[in-house]
Amino acid sequence: MTIIAQNIHRTLEIEIKEAYDIVRRNLELHYIHLLEYFKFPYFSRNNIDRYIEYLGLEYLDDGLKQGKGIILIHLHFGTMQMPLIALGVKGYRMNQIGQKEPENNRLSWVHRKVALRQRLKIEESMPANFINIGITNFLRPAFRCLEKNEILMIPGDGRGGTKPVGENYILINFLNHKTYFPRGPVILARKTGAKMLPLFCFRLPDGRQRVEIRPPLPLCFSQDKEADVLNNTQIYADTLSEEVRKHPDHWMFWQEFAPGVMIYKE
Repeated sequence: MTIIAQNIHRTLEIEIKEAYDIVRRNLELHYIHLLEYFKFPYFSRNNIDRYIEYLGLEYLDDGLKQGKGIILIHLHFGTMQMPLIALGVKGYRMNQIGQKEPENNRLSWVHRKVALRQRLKIEESMPANFINIGITNFLRPAFRCLEKNEILMIPGDGRGGTKPVGENYILINFLNHKTYFPRGPVILARKTGAKMLPLFCFRLPDGRQRVEIRPPLPLCFSQDKEADVLNNTQIYADTLSEEVRKHPDHWMFWQEFAPGVMIYKE
C-alpha cells in the first residue's frame, strides 16, 4: 500500500494523504473486480444491460462499416474484461490479445493450481476469442481477425513498465515518465488500415459500470515505419494518461509504475 501511495504521490504531485485515499479506493475496486469475474459466465443478452451502460457504440458501428476491423485500445483500467463480455453478448465479434505468462512459482500453490485454472475455465465461457501472441509477438492471428472485420481489444499499457517480453516494446512518455508500451497496436493499424478507438470501463456510484468508446484516434502514417510507431504510440499513450489522471483509482498498475525509476534498462 505504501509503494502504491508513494508512486501516486510522485506521479500526480498530490498530498500523500490524498494518495492514500486513492490507494484505498484502488484496492477496493481491485477486489470488487476479482469477485465480479465469477459472474461473467452468467451474463447474457437478456441481462447485460442491467449491469452496464454504453457510450460511443456509434463510433464502433461506424468504424466497422469500412470493413477493416476495429482496434479497441485500453488500459488495465477498471474491470478490464467487462467490455469484452458486454460487447460480445451484444453480438459483436470480439477478440482479446494478450501474452501467456510462464508459470510463476512465487505464487501460492492454490493460486497457481486452483485460481488460475478457474480463471481459464471462465475465459473459455466468454463470447470472445483469446489470442495468445506468446513471447515471439507473432501477430498473424490478430491480423486475421481484423481482415474478417472483427474487433480486437489490446491493452495499450502493456505490462505497466516492467521488463518487456521480447523486443516489441518502445519507450514512450507516459505520465511524465519513460514507460514501455507495446509496438503491436500501431503496427496492426498501419498495415491493416483499422481504426484505433480508445476504450474505458468506469465503475458508477450505483455499482454498475459504463463501457465508454471514444472517437478514432488521429493516427498519421508515412513511409517511415519506426517514426510512425513512435509518434502514434505517443498519441494513444497521451489519451490513456489523461484518464489515469482523472481516475487514478481505476488504474491497476500503480505498484509497478514508479516515476523516476527505470524498472528495466536496455
